Amino acid sequence: MIILLDYIGMILASPRIIAKILIAERRSILWGFITVISASLMLSVNLGYILIVKTLGILRITIPFIKSVSIIAIVLGTVVGSIIAWLLLGLLLYAFDKALDGKASLENILLVYSFQWIPLFIVGLVSPVFYYLDMVSSILLLTLVTIIALLWGYIIVLIANAEANGFSLARSFIASILQLLIVFSVIVYIPVLLGVKI
Repeated sequence: MIILLDYIGMILASPRIIAKILIAERRSILWGFITVISASLMLSVNLGYILIVKTLGILRITIPFIKSVSIIAIVLGTVVGSIIAWLLLGLLLYAFDKALDGKASLENILLVYSFQWIPLFIVGLVSPVFYYLDMVSSILLLTLVTIIALLWGYIIVLIANAEANGFSLARSFIASILQLLIVFSVIVYIPVLLGVKI
């Protein structure tokens, strides 16, 4: 546990240095996988509790297995979705890094991209505080804190990606923006192609 907390602290304090250390030590992609799994589990359990237990409590639904099944569905969906997002977005970032003459391997980029989940892990650690608030306040605060964590994670990945590829921050920013443009284009155009009115 101390090693995990030390690892998290180093990533938050100095993503450039920890990226250099982990790449030099040839840490495997397993570190990134464990980071993504841990953060998504931590966040999804608490999110599931806040959304399901509080909502069902307000609706006065007392069917015992509904809460458990709903929380399990949220946890599984979040974990699987996080792993898919990590792999696809990491691959996309790697492609743009290579287009900009980046020197990092795909394994290094996936390791560095997993840093995006470190602030979400912290949100998962502190989110039990939201259990004691009313449903609306807890959902609004959890959403706000999660958005801040996502932005923080983006900045961490931006810095670590620059280090992994030998880029300036500007070049790393360009690769990240290109990645985000593709993601947002897909999010917008797939529903349009399917005929969904937005």
